[in-house]
Amino acid sequence: MLLKLKTAPAIEPVTLAEVKAHLRLDSQSLADNLAYEVLALLEAGTCGAGGSVAAKLQESANGITGWTDWTGGAFTTVTEANDNATQEKAYTGTQPYIRVVATVAGAACEFGVSVLKSAPYSIEDTYLAALIIMAREYIEVFCGPLITQTWEQYEAAWPVGDRLAIGKARLQTVESLKYTDENGVEATFAAALYSVDTVNEYRPGVVLKYLEIWPTVNLFNLNPIVATLTCGYGAAAGAVPVSLKHAMLLLCAHWYEERQPILTSMSSASALPVPLTIDALMANYRTWGF
Repeated sequence: MLLKLKTAPAIEPVTLAEVKAHLRLDSQSLADNLAYEVLALLEAGTCGAGGSVAAKLQESANGITGWTDWTGGAFTTVTEANDNATQEKAYTGTQPYIRVVATVAGAACEFGVSVLKSAPYSIEDTYLAALIIMAREYIEVFCGPLITQTWEQYEAAWPVGDRLAIGKARLQTVESLKYTDENGVEATFAAALYSVDTVNEYRPGVVLKYLEIWPTVNLFNLNPIVATLTCGYGAAAGAVPVSLKHAMLLLCAHWYEERQPILTSMSSASALPVPLTIDALMANYRTWGF
């Protein structure tokens, strides 16, 4: 038996928003260096004769006290020579609060300040999306397909009995059952000649109907039989058991927080496995023996 993924799931059991909520990313500090891209704009109008505006970025840990100048946060002083222009300053510090402090001298000057931030954690979205796929694939190794997907199962010969075992759990349908003869000619084994056992979630199969037999032609010498299968709990995320979805969230969080293997000690090269809670959540859905 050889199994090959033909069509991957169209969606994932958990969404990017659900992973962010689980990680509490959206509630983190504004200026977490993995959270927002922050841009301060100094928009200068007309400066009067001899007037100037000196503006700079300051940062604080609590937004009330402890305000200090952020290194590299000073804007170019605005004068008559460079007024009616916009300056940008990207904040790359780590404090949760920032502000712009401006000092006007010499004459009246028109100016305004804006602080823009990107969508939260946008620079991590690609990484988190990859973690979701990795978490699903990890769980599917032990628990079989989750969201509807299509597989091809190749066989070297027809089974001895009347049942062709399917190597993926939660079989929905058999799209086709084809075979290639010794001359390289492909044919379809008619669906009217067999039944599909989808009741047995963990041991599905294709079963010959009464008095029917498998094709008797000499088969091609390399993977001559291929069954195209649709498997999974369903096409919607809601069809996947809550325990497995929660296991995905825990696994995403584990990989997000621990981006390198966790060594049992500094002098040991052995790494700890994924948290046991994930194994416990998968326990009732494992496809033992596949």
